[in-house]
Amino acid sequence: MGNSGGAATNSGIDFQQRIAALVLAHILADVKDYTTLQLGYGLDVKEVRFETNDSIDDLVIVSTHGRTLVQAKRSLSLSESSDSEYSSVLKQFVAQYVDDNISTDSYVLATSSRASQRITKELRKLTEAARLNETSGCDNPITKAEKDVLEKTRGLIQAHYVAKTGSLMSEDDFSNLFKRIRVAQLDIEEGAPLEMAVLILLAGKASVSPELVWGSLISLCVSLAKDRLSIDRAGLLNRMRKFIGSHSSQTATDAANEFLRLQCQGSLSSGREVLLIKSFMPDADYMILELYRFQDDGRKRLKFFDGKAELMNEEIWDVIHRTSTFAGMERYIENNVDQFSDARVVIIPIDTQANIDDEPYAKAHAENCSHQAEASENPFMCLHCGDAISEDSAPFIEIDEEFKEHCLGLVHSKCLGPIDRVLGVIGAEIFRENKLLKNFDYSQWFLGAPRGQGLFGTTANINNRVISILWKPDYNQVSKGGWCIKINLEDGSARYVHERGRVMRYAETGACSIASHFNVQFEKARSDNDPWCYTSENEGFGTYSSALQIMTADETCILCVKAESVPYTRSIGNSYSRFDNFYAPLAILLEQDSGLPFSIGGAIFLISNPLRLEKYVDNWRRAGIDLPEFVVSTIESDDKFDKFVQQVKDNGGGVIVDPILNFTGELSSGLIIENYYDFVKL
Repeated sequence: MGNSGGAATNSGIDFQQRIAALVLAHILADVKDYTTLQLGYGLDVKEVRFETNDSIDDLVIVSTHGRTLVQAKRSLSLSESSDSEYSSVLKQFVAQYVDDNISTDSYVLATSSRASQRITKELRKLTEAARLNETSGCDNPITKAEKDVLEKTRGLIQAHYVAKTGSLMSEDDFSNLFKRIRVAQLDIEEGAPLEMAVLILLAGKASVSPELVWGSLISLCVSLAKDRLSIDRAGLLNRMRKFIGSHSSQTATDAANEFLRLQCQGSLSSGREVLLIKSFMPDADYMILELYRFQDDGRKRLKFFDGKAELMNEEIWDVIHRTSTFAGMERYIENNVDQFSDARVVIIPIDTQANIDDEPYAKAHAENCSHQAEASENPFMCLHCGDAISEDSAPFIEIDEEFKEHCLGLVHSKCLGPIDRVLGVIGAEIFRENKLLKNFDYSQWFLGAPRGQGLFGTTANINNRVISILWKPDYNQVSKGGWCIKINLEDGSARYVHERGRVMRYAETGACSIASHFNVQFEKARSDNDPWCYTSENEGFGTYSSALQIMTADETCILCVKAESVPYTRSIGNSYSRFDNFYAPLAILLEQDSGLPFSIGGAIFLISNPLRLEKYVDNWRRAGIDLPEFVVSTIESDDKFDKFVQQVKDNGGGVIVDPILNFTGELSSGLIIENYYDFVKL
């Protein structure tokens, strides 16, 4: 008994610092999508403050949109008691409003799925409705549970306001305060979906394992909170540079490293050309030439075009490879030793002891190159093909040739051209650890994962089972009907009919008809002594007997009372829709040459966690599967998933998610996507 309070306190502190680390991860990765914190898109965070002197003191996020004051509660229940934890949260909100009333402030109550649905559903819907200026009554029907939440919350806020000011709170003040409250459900604990998404995001940015970076961010937040400090973007980059590369800007090389977030292997040399060419001498096959790049007046000595180099005397050479240093050329020869082992190679270096890169025109060009690198919007996009880069030792090049725009950046090794001027290569542990994730866009995955994979999040703990997933090919994601169907429950709360985790919208006549159909089914089930219900946490919907089969140990069944058609509002959609995507994002393997998916035993394999791809590939190879050279892409939305599955089905193929095979190639575990209408008779 004596340790339980301490354990709860420690878990609460860990939850608080994980939220702070999530914000810092956004800053490190330059991701401005803060919808997980109910703050929307395009938020440019300038500073994060820990354990401040504000009344809401857990965390303060300072951005271009104003301040976001975060109160973190891993678990929270609604209570009207003045000494409850919920009352304590509202007391802080009231004190903040009275002492420092800034209209652009947001008060975020950050909690997890451990909180009661009175908080994560009813309170969230009420605050959303207030902020969206949705009226009560027939336009925004309020349930018995919502009314109870509103009355208890209003009573506590009024009591704390009176205690703070000595006077009653006006309706305008209550409305202004209530609109500032945002309820954010963040499952960021170890192994939770949001943590997995953050690890994948950091994997694409860090030069070490994402787990190390994430753990370091959490530790940094603990330290900052202990000393009640704050950190801005520059300070964060300085603290984390050993994980994401150098952030010194003293030289052009350092500027390029800062831009790439990775440590380049080699220096950014601008004063010379090192060329591997077909020999123009009869007693040699190849020549490696080191040449001055600039004339005394700053003009370049060579022109490059169509895989060739043209000298000032109009002599033309066929170029095989071009680098900025001899070290870069040596690396190329070592990587292609079979090609040159028996060849006759002549090496002609520059006959000088001077540092060519220190000459004025070379230094000016290097500075210009660093500025171009810093201005790039997407450093991990291949300059040639436009696909994402996630391969170890990808070349960092300068495109400097006739009739093409000058630019710097990364390319895939396979996209490297003979006259691309190689400045270095990137090296990252995460790319070495995940060599199979070729062309993979880590950032895109992160943006989709927190509000995606509604299905696979609930099946993550199912091992060694083959399960059929019934998929509807005619699912309508674009319906904008103005009505929805509310299911009133025995505890006074309500759920809204949803599909794929999203509240369904209908025309009024359609909603009324479907609600009537539900009520007929509810009445029949009650007479059969097997009433319809929802499970309390995962919102499984079915008869009582079926719900008992699917609910977890911590869940209860809440019986359905009546269905009714009600007007759809944004607050209903925002609060009761659980996912943006029910299936996506999913990783898919594409044949490298064709760029098309390939089948294995008549089925196409998809992966729900790309960082575990190597585990699956090893399993398939043990089962005797001979895989072609492949790259990894993302099916980022349910709309694209539907089109993909339909196309595969039309061609007579199958789709399996996370397949594990036995030694004979038979499916031992996995989720088989099946057409709903092949199993259910209409």
